[in-house]
Amino acid sequence: MTVSLVQAEPSLTFPETLEALAPPPSLLPGESLKGYQILRHAILAELEPGSAIEWLLAIDIVELSWEIQRYRLLRHRLLEKSRQRAIADALNLIDVMGIAEDARDDARRYTELNAHAWRYDKEAAIEIEGRLASFGHEDTCSIRMSSCMRASCTSCSRD
Repeated sequence: MTVSLVQAEPSLTFPETLEALAPPPSLLPGESLKGYQILRHAILAELEPGSAIEWLLAIDIVELSWEIQRYRLLRHRLLEKSRQRAIADALNLIDVMGIAEDARDDARRYTELNAHAWRYDKEAAIEIEGRLASFGHEDTCSIRMSSCMRASCTSCSRD
């Protein structure tokens, strides 16, 4: 979606001669144009750029600030998903142990569903964390470490 920055925020007097220096925002699906405009307006109002160099720097600050927010959200989602995977791995060690070989795939699917429930259902999370604690996972440090390691490996392997 491309939007002229001058049209999007008429309260900011962006010099027409410099408009080509400010590309339209590159938003990803699900990102808010209004949120971007609010951030942009706040930064430009604070910096009050006057010269072409000041405008270029201000635009860079806006873009970098938006990207920082984007990467924070991405990092949070990656760690959250990795933690869910680590919970599933811990549950597999507990729940799949002793199950007949022909039933293990089904058992693993159930642990995946339980890990998903752990992520989204507070009552399920309490029950699962209690079960993990009863099997010696009282300190979730190992699960946290596993999820961080998994997130690091996932991000490295995609580079």
